[in-house]
Amino acid sequence: MRDGAVEESQRSEGDDLGLRVLVGHKQAVVSTNDLNGDGFEALAERAVAMARAAPEDRFAGLADPALLARKLPALDLIDPDMPDVDVLEERARKAEAAGLAVAGVTKSGGASASAASADWCW
Repeated sequence: MRDGAVEESQRSEGDDLGLRVLVGHKQAVVSTNDLNGDGFEALAERAVAMARAAPEDRFAGLADPALLARKLPALDLIDPDMPDVDVLEERARKAEAAGLAVAGVTKSGGASASAASADWCW
């Protein structure tokens, strides 16, 4: 939103897979967006090689099993309602108006609103 009008609209969707590997007190994180299955072995090999080459980190490693949670509460962290374009546009319009309402501000550099969703698997 700039000067009260929509300046641009973007949408992007994607899937990716991240893998963290611990080798002693060394660690590496790799990711890929190739989820066809053919590259999983190469991804794992790359992660292990990177972890082996990483410097020792005394804070990296697996937690003592006695310290791990055994029961996890249902935290209800996912909002299933993804705002549509009209809602995001109105939020950006309000954000720009709020900036322009500040005494002495006469020009907007623009305002935007976005929404995202991600899934994590352990």
